[in-house]
Amino acid sequence: MPESKNKIDTLPNNLGYGPDRLGQVMDQLLDLFAERVIGPNSSENDTIDISEIHAALTAFKSRADIEIQTLITQGWENLSKASEEVYWARMRTHPLERLMVRNFAHLLAPYGESPIQNVSLSRRIIPAFMGVLSRMVGPELMATYQKRAKELVERQKEISGDVFDWTTLYDTPSAQAIINDILIYIAQYFADVEQRRIWMVDFFNRTMPKAKNEAEENWHFDDVTFIQFITALYANLFAEMEIPQSFEELQKRYGQYNIDTLKRMHQAIQIDSQKVFTIQTNEMNADV
Repeated sequence: MPESKNKIDTLPNNLGYGPDRLGQVMDQLLDLFAERVIGPNSSENDTIDISEIHAALTAFKSRADIEIQTLITQGWENLSKASEEVYWARMRTHPLERLMVRNFAHLLAPYGESPIQNVSLSRRIIPAFMGVLSRMVGPELMATYQKRAKELVERQKEISGDVFDWTTLYDTPSAQAIINDILIYIAQYFADVEQRRIWMVDFFNRTMPKAKNEAEENWHFDDVTFIQFITALYANLFAEMEIPQSFEELQKRYGQYNIDTLKRMHQAIQIDSQKVFTIQTNEMNADV
């Protein structure tokens, strides 16, 4: 059987997925360096002055060049993504967690960095969030969702290997179905968004793992954070409801009662958001 073209964890040098991504960044930087030193129109008979090499090295080390800055920035983004993919590949017993975190992953503080209050989310909220889901969904249904997620990941691993780009999994109908199934099921618990917010703020702050540094200790899950979190968690689903074809598919899968519940939740979040941000604005103005 020919090897899948999508497989990325088996490499010629056997260094692995992460080191290969680092190597790609190095290749790009070296190519740019060679282009700067040799030039695009050079020939094999051309000679290079040592001063030209020093000048190119100085330019690279200064990082003032826009093209160099772009390569470094893009390289860091690629390495960060590779690090996260490897991390989650090792978390083989928690594929459902990975799927559910996807919707608000862009708000999480980068690995190794502390969260900024009302800007980014602490990664310590992930186990607290899964605890909330477990209580809302119940152990039996939660076990069913976990089984579905594990089976989905195992099928993807057969195609792409142990370490793969999770975006290929997120975009599959099966992955979206699992995420939407859970989000629509727990929507019934947000009939009173304000009361649910108060409960979740308390639950998150009580159950998040202990902070490892002062910056983490100063970060807390508050009302504004809740609005950021819940808005991101449901953003894709709410967006689907605005697309006629997607809305019809949601109605067919979940029924009118659940869709109406989701609509009421959406409206309630918008109203609660205005209330929370109005309070925040008033508090900020009072401090001036």
